[in-house]
Amino acid sequence: MFIFNPEHELALANNDENFMPKASTKKLAEDLRFLSFWCEQTDKISVWGWNKYIRKKLILSGIDKNILPSDEYLQNIRELSHRKTASEAMFFLRREIATPLPYPAEILKNITEIEHFAQKYYEIVLKSPYSSSGKGVYFSGKDLSNSVLGWCKKTVTQQGCVLGEKRFEVVKNFAMEFQVVDNQTNFVGYSLFETDGKIYRNNILTSDENIEKTISRCGIDLRVLNAVKQSLIKFFNQKIAQKYSGFLGVDMFVFQENGKKFLNPCVEINLRHTMGLVAHKFYKNFVLPNSEGIFSIDFYENSTELFQNHKQNFIDKPLIIKDNKIVNGYLSLCPVFENTNYRVRVEI
Repeated sequence: MFIFNPEHELALANNDENFMPKASTKKLAEDLRFLSFWCEQTDKISVWGWNKYIRKKLILSGIDKNILPSDEYLQNIRELSHRKTASEAMFFLRREIATPLPYPAEILKNITEIEHFAQKYYEIVLKSPYSSSGKGVYFSGKDLSNSVLGWCKKTVTQQGCVLGEKRFEVVKNFAMEFQVVDNQTNFVGYSLFETDGKIYRNNILTSDENIEKTISRCGIDLRVLNAVKQSLIKFFNQKIAQKYSGFLGVDMFVFQENGKKFLNPCVEINLRHTMGLVAHKFYKNFVLPNSEGIFSIDFYENSTELFQNHKQNFIDKPLIIKDNKIVNGYLSLCPVFENTNYRVRVEI
């Protein structure tokens, strides 16, 4: 049994089993509940991400608590999901790999430290310790606005710090997906994605080979990429594999500075399933090799418009299947009804 619980990071930040997700998050979980069909299918209970809230929810639904993760395991996940883990990984990578890499994110524990950090760069990125999908992320120049300062004060009070990074001119976003099994980390594959600023837009459905070619065309030596992969596996085996079992994703990007291209190999680490992982698995299992497409999360405030778009896509972009794989066409990975607001859309 697999459960899609998109409120995971918010529940981690809250750290209370009685956490109450927002109505919009509940609707997202409801509309995309059948996304589990495209994820791993096991005899055990599996979730998008483990936290205190989802465990209590499962216990209240009648699941024996003895087959669910322990308090210690959940605490390990929360500690390792803190953005400081990505910062530690960057320190590790800078020691392991002989190529220029960005400075790790700095942990800033008060407004004085935050204001001082803002003076170091022309533009900065401030992040809360627990956040995902562009939430809890603010861009700023040297002069911090009142709204950014207010957010910083609130985040420091609630979560203990914010993390600061130099802002880069991003050329290409991608991720490496891993799986920890029996205390060992294995590389699963790549995901290539696009954003609107800091908000996730969609994944590109294509092969790992094509993703490597795309990264190479951006000016990154594939030997460096492989070194990053192997070094991350080494870091995870030392830092995470003894405390966590499951999937994890590492967001990365290629950036441009002074006319040259560089790699940021560890923007954030997600100890959970990711949309990139689902897109990777979907392409591998259901799309004909050499075909390409997009994997997108759509939101329509007007559910009727989404329902009409869904029906029209079936007419305009019918699925073409060959050898049990998709060659061309439109597919929604979850049912779309007249009251549906969210959709996972695939177009090949």
